[in-house]
Amino acid sequence: NLGDTVINQRYKFELNGKDVSALRDLAHLNIEAKPFHIEGSVIDLENYMLASWNIPYLKINDMNVVNSVGRVEAKGGIAYTSARIDSTFSKSFNMPFMVLTADMAYNKANFSIVTPKVTNLVNNIDLRGTLELIDSTYHMKFSSSAVSFLDRKWNILPDNEIAFRRGYIQTRNLQFVNGKEKIVLSSAGTNGLNLDVTELDINFLNKLKPVPQWKLDGKLNFKANVDDVFTFKGLKVSGIVDSLFINSSYFGLIDFNAHTPTVDQPIQIDLAILDQSRQLIGKGFFDISGKFSNGIKNNYQMKFVFKDYPLRLFEYLMDDIIDNTRGNIVGNFEIN
Repeated sequence: NLGDTVINQRYKFELNGKDVSALRDLAHLNIEAKPFHIEGSVIDLENYMLASWNIPYLKINDMNVVNSVGRVEAKGGIAYTSARIDSTFSKSFNMPFMVLTADMAYNKANFSIVTPKVTNLVNNIDLRGTLELIDSTYHMKFSSSAVSFLDRKWNILPDNEIAFRRGYIQTRNLQFVNGKEKIVLSSAGTNGLNLDVTELDINFLNKLKPVPQWKLDGKLNFKANVDDVFTFKGLKVSGIVDSLFINSSYFGLIDFNAHTPTVDQPIQIDLAILDQSRQLIGKGFFDISGKFSNGIKNNYQMKFVFKDYPLRLFEYLMDDIIDNTRGNIVGNFEIN
């Protein structure tokens, strides 16, 4: 009886893409791509699907992806995927290559992300863990492993977790440790986060070369809090470098604070470098949005007052102009 016959349909598909203008118009994004290839197959009654792709170049707005190759295979509620990307970059971001693997069983996935470099200060990433969906909330846990950033290797402590959904985030025991140095990310309410940094050597700044001729040394203790990570409301930052050394010369203690109620408003900044009677006091703002600076984004202003401060600081700032300075300075100046 043909009416009782169940047909197990099998499909194969293949897509050779050359023109993404229709997708660009549909998604309202600036999308560019070189000719790419996607193929796969589907077996209906077995709930089976296999797909693979080879995308030589893809650009979405400012993000560029070079040579993305991968596959995904799924049967019922179980799936496996692996992908390699040779390079991902934008104006402010450059990742040489990344390997991503994941195996998924219904609402749970085991994942690994491997890449040698994300930025100048984030490298040798080998993150492994699990991601599970429980009652509309995602729960991410990292395996005990090591990652490198800020020019040193950090151990991720076990029994950690990040739980998140729209408008909600909670963390548990999310700590990165390197000897006495420690970075802790903890919850603040239901949608805020605290960042606590302890005994961090600031020598990683020398790689950034904020002032090329400076060699910086000192220990940083730092706290940052945001009341709502989804809207970035209520940002507060404070930190102390107990003993600042520039080119092996001692300049005292740095105490700095910054805060803003929202990112649309200027970040208020207070800075003090103190060594007994020697003082450098700074106060100013940084206006990211430009709403308070006649539309000029990333506008800033800082006013400084010096009291009995060593002229040696200016020698280090302008080492090709000033040399062999003596004495201290009293005065003020402004940068904007």
